[in-house]
Amino acid sequence: MLSLRALFLVTVPVLASCSFTNDFDRFSFSGRDSGPDAAENEVDSGPAVYVPLPCAAQTLVDGVAVDLTTVDQGDDFASTCGGAGSADVLVEFVAPATTYYRITTAGSAIDTILSVLDPVCDVTATEKACDNDDGVSPTSELLLPLTAGERILIVVDGNAVEGAVKLVAERIACPSTLLALGTPINHTTVGRPDDHSNSCGGSGGGDNAYRFVPAVDGFYSFLATKVLATTRTIVTVEDGAECGGAMLQCNRGGDGRSEVIKFLRAGQTVTVWVDAVDAGSNGTYSVVATLRPGQVCAESGAPTGTGTTYTVTKTDPHRFTTSCGATSVWWYGRTDPNEIRNFPDRSFGFVAPNNSNGCSFWTNVTITARFPFAAALVDGNTCGGPELECYGSPTRDDTTPSAPVWRQTIQIDGVVPGSPRERTIIIDRVLLDNQGGAIGDPSGDSLTIDVNGIGVC
Repeated sequence: MLSLRALFLVTVPVLASCSFTNDFDRFSFSGRDSGPDAAENEVDSGPAVYVPLPCAAQTLVDGVAVDLTTVDQGDDFASTCGGAGSADVLVEFVAPATTYYRITTAGSAIDTILSVLDPVCDVTATEKACDNDDGVSPTSELLLPLTAGERILIVVDGNAVEGAVKLVAERIACPSTLLALGTPINHTTVGRPDDHSNSCGGSGGGDNAYRFVPAVDGFYSFLATKVLATTRTIVTVEDGAECGGAMLQCNRGGDGRSEVIKFLRAGQTVTVWVDAVDAGSNGTYSVVATLRPGQVCAESGAPTGTGTTYTVTKTDPHRFTTSCGATSVWWYGRTDPNEIRNFPDRSFGFVAPNNSNGCSFWTNVTITARFPFAAALVDGNTCGGPELECYGSPTRDDTTPSAPVWRQTIQIDGVVPGSPRERTIIIDRVLLDNQGGAIGDPSGDSLTIDVNGIGVC
């Protein structure tokens, strides 16, 4: 059987650029087996003959860039993100494998608008995706999943200009492994390249990247656990189906366990990295993604005023993680060699107020606790946004030696100008390992939050 690439070379001529307006009714072919002439395109024995879409100027081959032009082309399509009044050129693509693809106009001479449609030569064709760089650069880019054999129609529009464009559709190489919900993967960082590092570390150690696609809205845990005793890992969750997206959170963990917990929307594809902390931390690990049902963000409400007191006990739930603190401790006093203690936490909602009078304005949120903690400021009110700041070293106050406290102030800037902006504060209690004794409680379980608004004109 011929490969798709070979099939294209044998049966698909490069068509001349076509110009047409409002005459799509002359095209009846809308797929491999649809339309009134479909029977003429089939073979009784053997594979079906590939018939190119008559409205497509060319057929793309995976990873091979083509040069096109919108000069003297018709204005046949206007996508949801622009293109009305500009000439466009159409190209088709058949995915050779089930994976994610990047479709880009990088290297074009003009500002472009890019859209992907169902493979139908008709202005009513359903749009799958659209990108308009809004004139910032000529490049438009789309990332989308395609199944093997899936056919799409790509429309390249000028953004109120005509000229030469370059187009390529290529498989996304990183990440290369799919992480399925609830299915652990055992991998190693030994012999792996050092392609990734961030504020949690990872320079010098090997790493692996995974793609995860949630089926439902919810909180998801991404946990890496050492298999080899000397392995130390970092877990990082990035937004998007391709390596290098915006970091949502990382976690270095402690003693071979690292974990990130984030809220994700159904279909919100993320990239999960597992790094060795450094060259001496390489080894075998197990990574797994799990859904945490029933969890909510900002379950403690919004702190107001001064002196609001809460408690975080050793047995409170472990719901969230931060990038500047561990998430659990292997208790040296355990009788079960696998016993760990997950850190309990609280999360609070907060709204950065709108400031439209031109003054500088911010809010100081001061956390005073009877235990050590890590605190994170997260964008948004779902606990799914990127971590903006992390505070892993609160100041210890030994004014009363028998009852020390830990204190941290978080500054939240007002919005100038604009609407109020929502934030989430996560406070993760650090449980102490007393090297053979019980989990330590230096003073107690109380947590006090003071909120003070400050304005300077």
